[in-house]
Amino acid sequence: MLYELQYWERKSRRMEFYVLKMVGDRKGLHTRMDEVLKIENDLIIRCLQMIKGKDFSKK
Repeated sequence: MLYELQYWERKSRRMEFYVLKMVGDRKGLHTRMDEVLKIENDLIIRCLQMIKGKDFSKK
């Protein structure tokens, strides 16, 4: 369980970095890829909510 939590947190941080990087670099922005990253980000956030049992929507 701890291993899974660490894996999801690490992957979540990486995905957020890629989304921020792509949004910041408008010239190289690929809409399709950006949508995929946002979907994966939402999925990871939901998984973290289930694992930790906390409500992240208050942030």
